[in-house]
Amino acid sequence: MTDRPSLCRAALAAAVLASLAGCGTAPPPRLYTLIPIDLPGPPGPPALPMAVTIVPVHLAEYLDRDEITRWVGPNELQRDDDHHWAERLPVAMTRALAADLSILTGRDVRVLAEQPRPGPSLLITLDVQRFEIAQDGSAVLAGRWSALDANAVERAGGALAIHQPVATTARPDVAAEVAALNHCLADTAASIAQGLAAIR
Repeated sequence: MTDRPSLCRAALAAAVLASLAGCGTAPPPRLYTLIPIDLPGPPGPPALPMAVTIVPVHLAEYLDRDEITRWVGPNELQRDDDHHWAERLPVAMTRALAADLSILTGRDVRVLAEQPRPGPSLLITLDVQRFEIAQDGSAVLAGRWSALDANAVERAGGALAIHQPVATTARPDVAAEVAALNHCLADTAASIAQGLAAIR
């Protein structure tokens, strides 16, 4: 007769093997990132008389995660375990924003490094409190941007509340949602560039 401990060990081993087999069949999550959007650049020489540097984007902590999230209730977020950002979201946002601003301002907009750039320059900050799919299905970016001079004086800035409809069917389409979020970021770059153009 088989003793009880042996039966328990056999059952446990079977459960572990079944779990490992299930993990082996699950498809890997799909990965997404943000890219610069083709925007019309300013003709002729640079529109700004000074260099522009962008501080890495500050993102609300609940958004700084691998999974793509969407609102499903007034106080409820749902994470999508099958669809992830390919890198930390603030990193992707900063890179795409710098590229878009380079086109729109006619300047080589760089991400802030340890050494400040020589000569007159502006430092751009962006604090993002919302960057997700809202309950109504639209993409949303909300926050505030600021342009500081070498003396830390704000030369331009303002609140952002950008909405972009998602071009999709009734069934959730994550690729379309990410594209709409990407457009929100491009619209943010356009708003910042417009504010910078007024600086003299």
